[in-house]
Amino acid sequence: MNRLFLIFVSLSLIPINIPAQQKIEFIAESIDFTINRDLFSINGIYYFTNKTEQEVRQTIFFPFSKNADSIIIKRVYNLTYSESLNYQKFKNAIAFSSALQPA
Repeated sequence: MNRLFLIFVSLSLIPINIPAQQKIEFIAESIDFTINRDLFSINGIYYFTNKTEQEVRQTIFFPFSKNADSIIIKRVYNLTYSESLNYQKFKNAIAFSSALQPA
């Protein structure tokens, strides 16, 4: 009985869903910001690479500080494909989906 239990526990710890492994990788960021008396503004460019041999559509969750008074998002834009991306805004984050071609 104990052997069967150990085998079951061991098998449950092995990752079975291999396709769930990370398909894209965050590789760099370029951030600029401005500060004045009333406003703190950030512009960020984030670089990802597709580590597979086919197109991958990935949802990216981008959190913000919980201490921010207000967050105004002007746009989320894919510079590679010159397209605006739809996004969903949450209280302290946004989520958006983008297609990435193989590197």
